[in-house]
Amino acid sequence: MTSNYCEMFNEFFDVMNIRSYTEGKRTGKNVHPITSPDDERLVWLVDVFLGWLEAWRGRIRGHTEFSAEERKKMFISNQTFTGIYITVKSVCELVPYLFDQGAEVVFTNNFNQDPLESYFGFIRGHGGRWSNPTLDSFGYLDNGVRNAVSLKASGHGNTEPAYLNPKPIKARKRKQLDLESAAKL
Repeated sequence: MTSNYCEMFNEFFDVMNIRSYTEGKRTGKNVHPITSPDDERLVWLVDVFLGWLEAWRGRIRGHTEFSAEERKKMFISNQTFTGIYITVKSVCELVPYLFDQGAEVVFTNNFNQDPLESYFGFIRGHGGRWSNPTLDSFGYLDNGVRNAVSLKASGHGNTEPAYLNPKPIKARKRKQLDLESAAKL
């Protein structure tokens, strides 16, 4: 069972990490780019890989001589199973869509949620005591981050942020200019 597990997940990771035209030639692995919406690896993901996971889960559920807690330890976590299931189904739906939109080749390595995870990590980091924010606190933090970014001094165009100005205007000189402007009115 362990060797089968390793083989199945190794193949799964290979399919999900296709990243170049040449890696398959260099490594001898089946990691050449997906060039068709009918690629056999997409069929393998759904029919073989997900089928294997579902059969494994079904066999464990059938062992009623074990407690529910013991059966839980015999399979990957529900969150992991759900994540894999959603990932496989999403990739197998997205690849044909990309080909319908004119893609000539698909590299599955580009399908990741790193930017999204990074953003949520940034929000959690700015939350202070709200390390696991509610919907309301997330909205508050998100607005704060968006406002801070939109109000940030531009480094482009004809403006210069105050922190880059080597000689800030002195208060007395500014007051004098204001008095001169007022006198002209």
